[in-house]
Amino acid sequence: MTVSNRQTEIRYTTYVTRSHWNFNELSEALDTALTKFRGKAYTEGQRAEAERDRTILAVFKKTLNDRRIQVEKELSSKCLEFNDQMNELFQMIDSVISEIDSQIEAMEDLQQDARELQNQR
Repeated sequence: MTVSNRQTEIRYTTYVTRSHWNFNELSEALDTALTKFRGKAYTEGQRAEAERDRTILAVFKKTLNDRRIQVEKELSSKCLEFNDQMNELFQMIDSVISEIDSQIEAMEDLQQDARELQNQR
């Protein structure tokens, strides 16, 4: 998405991609673009220009926010998928741990039984 006004052009697709986020580059480019608007004094005769500049910035802000929401959803779904996969691995480990626990418990029961038999004699 590109937002432009005469000489001002703000591109965010270079800075916010599917798997890459470069805050510093985006911040620098945005700061450079905003210098054209920052501190600008509008006269009554420039009201239409002021409204146009405000609209340009508001649209760009909304575009960034929409992209933030989209990336957040993508990352969230990847996190959920990752957690599901990790839980599957944990279950695999837990099943083997259960097998070992059963054997250890059986050994402890045998030892307990042997002690009780020895104490009865």
